[in-house]
This record gives sequence, C-alpha cells and structure tokens, in this order.
Amino acid sequence: MSDPVSPVHALLVVDMQTAFVSGPQAVPDAARVLERTKDLLDRARTAGALVVHLQNDGPEGGPDEPGTPGWELYLPVVEGPREVVIRKTEDDGFHGTPLAELLTGAGVRALAVCGVMSEMCVSTTARTALELDYRVVMPHDAHATYDVPAAAGISAAVPAAMASRAAEWALGDEIEIVARAVDVPFGTVPGQAADAVIEGRAVRLRRAVRGDAERFREILGHPAVARWWGDAHSEAAEACDPPENIRAYAIEYEGTVVGLIQSCEEPTPEYRSAGLDIAVDAHRHGRGIGGDALHTLARHLFEVAGHHRLTIDPAADNAGAIRLYRRLGFRPVGLMRQYERRPDGTLRDGLLMDLLADELVAPGRS
Repeated sequence: MSDPVSPVHALLVVDMQTAFVSGPQAVPDAARVLERTKDLLDRARTAGALVVHLQNDGPEGGPDEPGTPGWELYLPVVEGPREVVIRKTEDDGFHGTPLAELLTGAGVRALAVCGVMSEMCVSTTARTALELDYRVVMPHDAHATYDVPAAAGISAAVPAAMASRAAEWALGDEIEIVARAVDVPFGTVPGQAADAVIEGRAVRLRRAVRGDAERFREILGHPAVARWWGDAHSEAAEACDPPENIRAYAIEYEGTVVGLIQSCEEPTPEYRSAGLDIAVDAHRHGRGIGGDALHTLARHLFEVAGHHRLTIDPAADNAGAIRLYRRLGFRPVGLMRQYERRPDGTLRDGLLMDLLADELVAPGRS
C-alpha cells in the first residue's frame, strides 16, 4: 500500500472548457475527467481550499476562441474569495497572469493540478509550479488529452492514455503522481492564523490577500468613500500587504467582498490596545454591514486577542460614521485638531473615540 498523500491547499483546474470535454471535439476520456474533477472541486470547496479555474483564450476561429460556446467553462464556478477564474493565452497558467501572486497571497505552498491537455497546459503549468518551489500533486485519473495521430516514418498513433502517462513521466521526480483523484486530500494552509476567518451575524471577515487589491481599489475609489480615505491605490496595496502590527480583512457579505476593515494593535503591555478602520462599498450602505463588521472584529479583539480597549478616529465632520460608532458603544474622547493632511494639502480635524470591553453594543443597521 502506498503512503497517504499529504493535504494540498489549492486546486488548479486547467482548461475544462466546453469544446474540450463535450461534443464531437471532446477528449476521449472526457466523462472520467469530468467526474473526477467534480469530486476534487466538491472536496476542495468543503475544505476551504483555494480553487483556481484556468480558462484559455484561444486564437480566432479556434474551438476556444473567447466568447464562443466552446470557450465557456463546462463546470459551474462558485466565484468568491476562495474560487476564482484566471484567463490565459499561453500553455503556462503562470505566464502573464496573477496566478503566482494569488497563490502567494493565500499562503499556498501545496497544490493539485487537473484538467486538459495533459502534455500541454496541464504539464506546463505543473512544471512552472515545481520551478517556483510549490509541492505539486497530479491525480492520474483527473487529466486527459487527445490521441496522438500517426506520423509517417516516425511512429504509429499513440493512444491518449499513453500520451497522458508520458506527460506525467516527463515532469520528473518532484511531481507527486497519485493514481486516484479521490486519494488527494485538501486542507487549509498550515499555521494559518486563528483569525484568518471571523464569522459575524451576516458578514464574514477574511484576512486580506493580494488578490483583493483590485476590489479594494474599487471600493476606496468611489467618491462617497474616497472623501474619507487617502489614495485608493496605495491604501488598497497596503491593506493587502500590511505592516506586522496591522491586520487587514476583506468584508464578505452574501459571498461578495463589500469592504475592508483593519485593526492596528499596540503590543506594549502598559498601553495594549487596538485601533480600527473600516470602508464599505458605497452601494451597500444602509444594510447593517458596517456595524456587523465592526462588532465582529471588536468582539474578536476583546474575547480572543485579549484587548480591553479599542479606538477609532473618524474625521470630525463624518457625522454618519460617528453615529454608527456611538451606537456600537464608542465614546468621544476629544477633538484632534488638524489631525489629518488630505491629498490636496488641507488639514482636517479628527475625533478620537474609544470603547472598553464591557461597553460593546450589538449592532443595529448602519
């Protein structure tokens, strides 16, 4: 009996597009690969692993020409922070795409690869992952290709199954070939912080990753939010790669990232406390998201992180934010004159507010 396979933390599903796995142009083993890939997807999602669907943009007139029926992904995608689609134009799923950045941001170092074609996009993507020092597992029954036609004076036709096996062999000793997809286990990233995901009443706070940057820029760049924040690009970048004392979270609501919230912790024992900051998508205001997110993080900082006092420092003229913070139990401490320099060079007053552990109030609607 072979040794059990160690868990992987991401699943790369390569080019499972309609033209390649259905209809007259499907690979010979399409039914098997579809069944195995569905099983891998189900178990990866259940385990909370990262799922990445690679979708090839083929040439004009090709079976995977963008926008054509054959180009569409055949299996349903549950898009969200833990399941994404990345389009590509080369065999290598890393070339010219944010795949490496996404995996790094999620802390992934071990992944499984499945899909089509074995000797092209699947093996090329797997090879680059190995070169980037990822641990790569390839389930033998979850990738496939076409028969290789006979070539006069060179060889007879090569059955698809043999071509797939040769593709595995060519990847060398570092690749982990597993006979059955069902034997590939999934898990979360080892050592992932206990606060990687914090569940609220209706929101879910998830530690921000680099793949969140574009969405954060959208949120912070809206005029109704930007007036209270700095440059959207720099703020989003810092939230996705914060200093050691800052924890940044994506706020998820109904499966979508709708904001970001941060805590900045003062570790000195004599003054231990944490400051909060939050931005919510302007199109989602009035749904209780801000209050729920603040209450969720505040409760975590009090009950899990062991803080006894939190602070928040809205602009003194941000009346809506101040009302929300008061409802949660924050109390004004004092006006901080000319506290913040705006991008246009003007200075704005801030209001320091604080909250003690026994003062936290469950949120209403924000």
